[in-house]
Order: sequence, then C-alpha cells, then structure tokens
Amino acid sequence: VYERILRTAGHESLALQEISGHLGETGYFQEALDLVYPFYDPDRHGPMPGLNLLKACADAGDAERGRDLVQKMLRQDWPQVRTVLIKFRDGFDQPPDERLAANHVNN
Repeated sequence: VYERILRTAGHESLALQEISGHLGETGYFQEALDLVYPFYDPDRHGPMPGLNLLKACADAGDAERGRDLVQKMLRQDWPQVRTVLIKFRDGFDQPPDERLAANHVNN
C-alpha cells in the first residue's frame, strides 16, 4: 500500500512524514528507510519527514545513512531543528557500543 502511495504522492511532504512516522512508530525502521528515504529531499520536503528518517536510522543502527542525512539537513536554513540535528549527528558519530547504550537510555 505504501509503495503505491509513494508512486503517486512521493513528492508530497505530508505523505513522506505520515508513512515514515507510522512505520517508525510500529517498529518498521528498515522499511521506513527502504521506502521513504529514496524520495526524501530536504530542500523540497522540509524537516519533518527527515526527522522521522533520522530516528529510523538511529533505531535501525544505520549510522552511515544517518550521518549523510544529517549533513544534507544541516545545509538547510532550519534554526528550529538545528539543535536536534546536531544531537543526531553527535549520536551517529559515537562508536557503535556507545551509540547502542545511549539509544537504550533515551528510549
């Protein structure tokens, strides 16, 4: 169903936000990344779908994709989410064992 929606509405920020949010909330982190990440363009879709994808990266343990996404998002002029983006960046830069421990404490 989500694939079909994305084929017709993948350009819509709200569609990306809702799908990535729902998949993340229900524990389908990798699926959120596989389905929504290819459509997401920070300049076009704004910060909200990206924040959902960053959370999915953290929960899926995909630090490489998370670092890449944080860098793309930090290039935008989004002062309202800059602090959150920096926290994500710092978390993705931690060694895997520390990142897992921090993620466990935050959840």
